[in-house]
Amino acid sequence: MTRASESHFPRAPHRRSWISIWIGHLSISAKLSAVVATFTIAMVLLLAVMEASLNLSAGVRAYVQGEGLWSKGQKDAVYYLVRFLRTHDLRDYQLYEQSIRMPLGDRVARMELDKPDYDPKIVAAGFIEGGNAPVDISGMVTLYRHFGHLRFFSSAIAIWADADSYVLELVRQAEDIHASVSAGDNSRERQNMQLERLDRINGDLTRLEAAFSTSFGDGARFVQTLLTGLILLSGFALLCCGLAVSLWITRGIRGGIERLRAGALRVTAGDLDSHIEVWANDELGELALVFNDMVERRRRTEALVHFNAQHDALTGLPNRTLLLDRLEMALRLARRQSTRLALLMIDLDYFKRINDSLGHQAGDSLLLAVSSQLQQCVRDVDSVARLGGDEFVVILNDVQSRDELAPILAKIAQAIATPVTIEDHELIVTPTIGGCIFPDDGPDTTTLLKHADIAMYHAKAAGRGNAQWFTTTMLQDTQDKLALGIALRRAVELGELTIHYQPEISMKTGRVVGMEALMRWQHPERGNISPNRFIAVAEETGQILPMGEWALKTACLACVGIQCRTGQPLMLAVNVSPRQLQQSDWLRTVQAALLESGLRPEHLELEITESLLMRNPEESAIVLHKLRALGVTVVIDDFGTGYSSLSYLTRFPIDKIKIDRSFVRGLAVDSADAAVVNAIIAMAHNLNIRVIAEGVETHAQRSYLHQRGCDEAQGFLYSAAVTPERFIAFAA
Repeated sequence: MTRASESHFPRAPHRRSWISIWIGHLSISAKLSAVVATFTIAMVLLLAVMEASLNLSAGVRAYVQGEGLWSKGQKDAVYYLVRFLRTHDLRDYQLYEQSIRMPLGDRVARMELDKPDYDPKIVAAGFIEGGNAPVDISGMVTLYRHFGHLRFFSSAIAIWADADSYVLELVRQAEDIHASVSAGDNSRERQNMQLERLDRINGDLTRLEAAFSTSFGDGARFVQTLLTGLILLSGFALLCCGLAVSLWITRGIRGGIERLRAGALRVTAGDLDSHIEVWANDELGELALVFNDMVERRRRTEALVHFNAQHDALTGLPNRTLLLDRLEMALRLARRQSTRLALLMIDLDYFKRINDSLGHQAGDSLLLAVSSQLQQCVRDVDSVARLGGDEFVVILNDVQSRDELAPILAKIAQAIATPVTIEDHELIVTPTIGGCIFPDDGPDTTTLLKHADIAMYHAKAAGRGNAQWFTTTMLQDTQDKLALGIALRRAVELGELTIHYQPEISMKTGRVVGMEALMRWQHPERGNISPNRFIAVAEETGQILPMGEWALKTACLACVGIQCRTGQPLMLAVNVSPRQLQQSDWLRTVQAALLESGLRPEHLELEITESLLMRNPEESAIVLHKLRALGVTVVIDDFGTGYSSLSYLTRFPIDKIKIDRSFVRGLAVDSADAAVVNAIIAMAHNLNIRVIAEGVETHAQRSYLHQRGCDEAQGFLYSAAVTPERFIAFAA
């Protein structure tokens, strides 16, 4: 957490001492570290004292041991010197020389240690010559150099120096004895005199050795007492320091916890404006800051949740909830001021294609651009909302008439249709707009939204990219469609639907070569209902799937019966709806219809519109190839009204194309229609595709098509769609 965020929260209001402020700036970890550091320093000091005591003890032990070796060497030297005086055996003198080296070696070491800049090598050599172990030399040097000034040790060193003078006197006496023996001067009187001198020297040295041991013993006891006191004092100081620091930290932590608890209770009670006072910069202080920050985050989160509950997550526009609230407020204002308001329902044409081809990210970017454009087209007093998907709603307050809104509708349409570049793609969408006016078209929010939606769907049905105002006729049409959908569901269940068959005639022979299965609905009350009405309703409601499956199986079975009774291998043409082609199991439905009826696959023609193929060309090509693999004939229905081009004719496996009746109708009077028909027939024959024309109603149309080489024709000139019995009679 930054210090900037800390500054937003209150700290302790009253003054504190500088020590409290300093303590407050220490974190708990720093305080614990101080405790650890205190204990560590005390332990280091204690270890240092202990190590010094060990060194001193080692030095004392080494000197005591060395004093024994020194004493033994001195006494052995006197012993062998006396023997040499009596035996005159040079081996005894050699043993004397070996024995005297110990006291002399210690003397060399002592004299070197007395120098300010002593040579450690000389000291080590001297002590080793004196019989001391190499590992003890360091302690002996430390004791001599650093503690030699102490009273007990300085007295012992002085005794050592006095003893060395007697050792030198012993060496001179030995030289005198060696000289007298070598000269042959070994009179009794001289020997007695030399023995007396040796006894005197030995006695003096023995006395000094005792004094040396006494002084060193006193010194060792003094050092032990001193070190024991230091260790006890250090341990006591360590305990006191730890207790003091622990109490100090405990009191600070307890106070921080109490403040946290009190603040938490206030916040739990719902007081989000209450913050915890921050007294220190330690972890508890940081926890208080975090707690305060969490309270702020909760307040912001609640505000964000409230905003998200009323706004669209992508565009930030009001969603349905806030739209209903704003629309209700606008209606109350309009009633109070006796004014009108307009409600526009806007849908983006073919937006799904952009989502499917470029991905939802591109679609979201386009929606953001459209929402921005819509907000720029309206006034501040108006509202723009997103219902979801590609549907937007606009509330226009204080309007007078529909004519007044025409420029605004044009402005919205132009703004939305402005090209938008997204991911290197220039995208253009057009809006379909449905609108209604309060109070003319509805008194409340529910009615107005329903009527605007109805107007928008009528605008879509009129060709998209346009605007429609609500009329009562639209409502009647919608209600009729709803009633028709309900009746159609019952018609499927009650068997009111039938299949009629329109003959397909060979232009060369004039004989019947096939039939197109056409669905008919004879309602018991409404009479004969046009397929143009109920097929569209079936598509919208999804009932086209069971109807289409029923029609395919019924027609295949009927075709087999007609073939048997006429003795002719007639072709059967069945229309395929967009929903059917999109079903993953549709091919199995076709196979089942052929298998159950016994109709040969080569006698079945499936008619598919151009627009249906081009919705998803890749998947359509796969389905058509599978149909061809079954042996079924593929026919393009209503050719010339959609995406007619050589490219898709060569890409898809197409066997036949059906010229739309709109071109056939104008053959005799419209040269443009005639030119289109000529081009279609020529293009298809060049690609080895057969051509059939629908809607042939006059002899002039038949003659023209026959002259241009059209393969087949159907229409009222030959026969309308009839029942199977009448078809058999016609084909006979």
